Amino acid sequence: MAISAPAGIPERVLEATERAARAGFENSSEPGIGRVLMTLAAAVRPGGRVLEIGTGLGVGTAWLIEGLASGTDVQLVTIESDPQRASLAAETAWPAFVRPIVGDAVMEIGGLGTFSLVFADAEGGKLYGFDLTLAAVEPHGILILDDMRFQGRNPMIEEGVVKARRQILADERFVCAEVSWSCGLLIATRVR
Repeated sequence: MAISAPAGIPERVLEATERAARAGFENSSEPGIGRVLMTLAAAVRPGGRVLEIGTGLGVGTAWLIEGLASGTDVQLVTIESDPQRASLAAETAWPAFVRPIVGDAVMEIGGLGTFSLVFADAEGGKLYGFDLTLAAVEPHGILILDDMRFQGRNPMIEEGVVKARRQILADERFVCAEVSWSCGLLIATRVR
């Protein structure tokens, strides 16, 4: 029996959310954040590239795909450092334009080129290796940093989030907006 998606939640996202719940994975993108991802992905031009740092179990990936699903010639590269999570996420039949990578984002980013949209949702590439993430955003490209509010997390993560926030807000190549609802987002556009 097929489960129908609740109003406004695409089937692909519902499937990934259910898989994450079964696995006990609690760090998936919330629907509000997902809608932001879908909206910004929908603006990626034909031939554009999207990078997701931290596939998790594929909920954010599913939202990005929904935004890109217009059939344009795009590529979505999604990196997951944990092989078990990557394996579970791979249970979904992703469209051909999705390229999953299992590995450390900091080790992978430098060889991938630049992207129209970068979604940083993992410690690697955000809390460390952030310069590599910034360099991966092409001119006029957009960077989304997730989990920018500390909600009782450990002090080392809080310190890393504060450092990344200060760095991007001081970087003259980017204009930024902070969104304080949910887990907190910082959205930046590279202007030079």
